[in-house]
Amino acid sequence: MKKLKNPGTYGNHFDIETGEEYWVSGVKKNGQDRHWCGGGKVMIDRNSIDEYFKLVDFNYLDEKYFTVIEFSKTDKNRFNDIENTEVELMNDSRSAMYWDNNKRKLSSI
Repeated sequence: MKKLKNPGTYGNHFDIETGEEYWVSGVKKNGQDRHWCGGGKVMIDRNSIDEYFKLVDFNYLDEKYFTVIEFSKTDKNRFNDIENTEVELMNDSRSAMYWDNNKRKLSSI
């Protein structure tokens, strides 16, 4: 996951493999970490719960609002390879657009 340079309404981070956008919230003391237009439960990694409780004003996770998940280990080298793949020129017009390897627009000339 990588932070978007220009966050939108639907996401402030994206998956570098799929391009799918996600909203990653800062921690709120009252536990209302959900994006204002989002729905569903807030996902929290099992290994982060103790640190989360140090930042909020409560000491248990209400199952109505939170889902505990477990992130799998990632291969940092795989992400490094993806990030360092050359950009691709998508067309030959005078106003060419450059896209990254996830088909996300980088710039126009």
